[in-house]
Amino acid sequence: MKGLVSLLIALAVVPVQSEATSYPPPPVIQIDVFSDPYMGTRVVHVLREKYAGFGATIELPGGFLPKGDLYFGFLQPGNTNPHTWAFDGEGTTLLEGMHPFLEDIDLRTPPLMNTSVIAGKDIEHAFANTDPTGMYMVFVLIVIANTNPADHANWYGVETTPLFVE
Repeated sequence: MKGLVSLLIALAVVPVQSEATSYPPPPVIQIDVFSDPYMGTRVVHVLREKYAGFGATIELPGGFLPKGDLYFGFLQPGNTNPHTWAFDGEGTTLLEGMHPFLEDIDLRTPPLMNTSVIAGKDIEHAFANTDPTGMYMVFVLIVIANTNPADHANWYGVETTPLFVE
């Protein structure tokens, strides 16, 4: 997992398509993190024991990759083990480690996905007093379906955004 963390921290390195290649264009990913005291700011601060809302919007450009898996979660400060949300069709659960939010997504359609719409509500998490303070890295990662998300060769798109927990 240490390699995955290093790659995520590289902040959304995505291959650039050249005229000589036939790679599909990467998806456009937007991550939304919000907390009542800091609505509307780019850098989000969250107080422990207060809920923070999380969401992501993904615009898929289409292409020849038929299926993908979507991971949505965060890295704690100084921690090499990610926490990801899993969606079971009824609700979301935050789990330690890499667990797909959605599996076998048709990457050709629908062209726009929103995690809050899929889950039926905003995804929320309250950071406990035992959680470390500092900068967390919220991420969305899309990989080729049924492949290892720790291997960056399987990545189709990635986006990160900081979250500060006080």
